[in-house]
Order: sequence, then C-alpha cells, then structure tokens
Amino acid sequence: MIACGAWVVAAIVAVVVYQAGWRANYDLATQGRIVVGVVTSTTPSDHLFCTYRYMADGRWYENGSDGCPEGVRIGSPIRVQYLPRDPQVDAVGTFIGDREPQVAGTVLVGVICTLLAVVVGRLAYWGSQRKGRPKWEQIS
Repeated sequence: MIACGAWVVAAIVAVVVYQAGWRANYDLATQGRIVVGVVTSTTPSDHLFCTYRYMADGRWYENGSDGCPEGVRIGSPIRVQYLPRDPQVDAVGTFIGDREPQVAGTVLVGVICTLLAVVVGRLAYWGSQRKGRPKWEQIS
C-alpha cells in the first residue's frame, strides 16, 4: 500500500508540474481581452521566441513568449490576450483561444496518472501475495 500511496503522490505532482498555469490559461480563455501589441525583439536561435509590448488600461506592459507566430519580426503587430484584472498575465500567437483544451489535457493527465498509480499499486500488492509473504512484511 505504501507503494500505491507513493504513486498517487507522484501522479499529483506530475499534474501540478504539467500544467502549473492551468488556472491562468482558463481565465485567459474565458475572460481575456485581445489587443494588438508590437514585437520588440526576437531570438534568432529560437525562431518562436519574441518579446512584445502592449497597452492595457492606459499602461504599457512588456513580456516574452515562446509561442510567437512563425516569421515574426521586430516592429510587427502581434495579437495579445490579457486578463483585465491582472494585465501582466497574457498570451500571444497560436495560444489565443486555445486555452480550454489545455484544461481538458490537465484533467486527462491527472486521470491517467491516477489510474496508473492504482494499477501499479495493485500489481505490487498481488505480487507480494503470490510470494506467500506474511501480511506484516507486505506493508513495508
């Protein structure tokens, strides 16, 4: 049973690491506003990374993303989606409008990891039963 518990904890950690920002992604999909920003720099070694500026509620914000559209150049317009309650939370490029499927992906990964933990725990338990070890040895 301890092995099963360790797998459940590992599954929970995997889900948290996999989509640490799922709530922000969901909020962007459901409450985000779209504005046109300007690309301020690109990284030639990583063709999808760029930094950009955008205006929200009369203030300028700057951020970077590895989800910038293909072939973007300095000075190019870029669509930015941000949260009105926290304009520093944003997304650009192909991620705009694509946030809800990420929430579904998070749930799917959680379910798969949990099922895997249960199956591995059960197999470990059944394997110890078949070896004929006393009950007290199976717990550790």
